[in-house]
Amino acid sequence: MVSLAYRDLYDAGILVSGDGDLAPAVQEVRRIGRIVENAIPRTRRSWHLGRESSRYIPIDRELFDRCRLP
Repeated sequence: MVSLAYRDLYDAGILVSGDGDLAPAVQEVRRIGRIVENAIPRTRRSWHLGRESSRYIPIDRELFDRCRLP
């Protein structure tokens, strides 16, 4: 995510993770001017990741099941 942002290969990204350890990477991507939306189930939301993300997209079980590959 960080490498692609530095190479100017996207304007906005969607991170599907609730891992707060990714907050520094999201912070760096946002620092260089990219949008990072965090999509994760409500019960897995990380406070640190949510604070650094541009937007939080809640994923419910139905949406998750529809988007998952077999």
